[in-house]
Amino acid sequence: MNGKKNNNIHIPSSYIDWLLFSNGSILCDSSLKFYSLNDIVIDNDQKPYNVPDEYIIIGSFIDIEEWYGFSRETGQIVIFGEYEETEVEGFEEILEILTKVM
Repeated sequence: MNGKKNNNIHIPSSYIDWLLFSNGSILCDSSLKFYSLNDIVIDNDQKPYNVPDEYIIIGSFIDIEEWYGFSRETGQIVIFGEYEETEVEGFEEILEILTKVM
């Protein structure tokens, strides 16, 4: 997985590509959000209960209780569901999955 490491945070290249396209998005009547750089959740006290400390939260889909994030250490992108977490190949895979759900 390629990406860029700044301030000891490994940012996945697929997420960097998304940010170049859109620095924040609100979809599905405001229930699906991809946060702007100013709104990503780094502070562990603000994360959902099921998200480990090493992850940065970059979005949420409240209707289906999912949060989207990546590991600050490895850049691995993960979907955090209410009861499970799923690693994905890149940010584009999140978009593909959500296209099928919507």
